[in-house]
Amino acid sequence: MVRFLYRRPLESLLATWGVSLVMQQLFRMVFGRTTSRSTPLLAAGHFEVNDVSFGYNRVFVIGFAVLIVAGTWLLLARTRLGC
Repeated sequence: MVRFLYRRPLESLLATWGVSLVMQQLFRMVFGRTTSRSTPLLAAGHFEVNDVSFGYNRVFVIGFAVLIVAGTWLLLARTRLGC
């Protein structure tokens, strides 16, 4: 199906994404959904700033995302790989 769309990059990308969604749903139907996992004890707490509650796990995810974006920017802007 994707080979037919080789010369059309947008349609090829959308078809590949659609195939991946179908495969994910098929695997979920065959093998079942994954079991839920509990939050680790280090990330289970929360803190408050001006009556706003922040969970440790959400703060970690936001910090990790900022770190990944900054690292990608540095890689593309400061190395020969990005030029």
